[in-house]
Amino acid sequence: MTEDDVVAELESGMTIGIGGWGSRRKPMSLVRAIARSNLQDLTIASYAGPDLGLLCATGKVKKAIYPFCSLDSIPLEPHFRNARQSG
Repeated sequence: MTEDDVVAELESGMTIGIGGWGSRRKPMSLVRAIARSNLQDLTIASYAGPDLGLLCATGKVKKAIYPFCSLDSIPLEPHFRNARQSG
């Protein structure tokens, strides 16, 4: 299955869990495919990093469940910070 095949099985409004830790071991090719898709209003559960940041920046996230959101050397992922501060 390709990333686009996986995304085709998803629906707007779903809850999606993303593995990895901060900026490490993230399925970023799949995250980028979600970002390119027509999906919206997603709930994302993640030990967040660039995955949540990218999905926030592309307007895919309705709700985020996360214990933290970091890029390791940068304490707070910038796209996530912008989304969080703007509500």
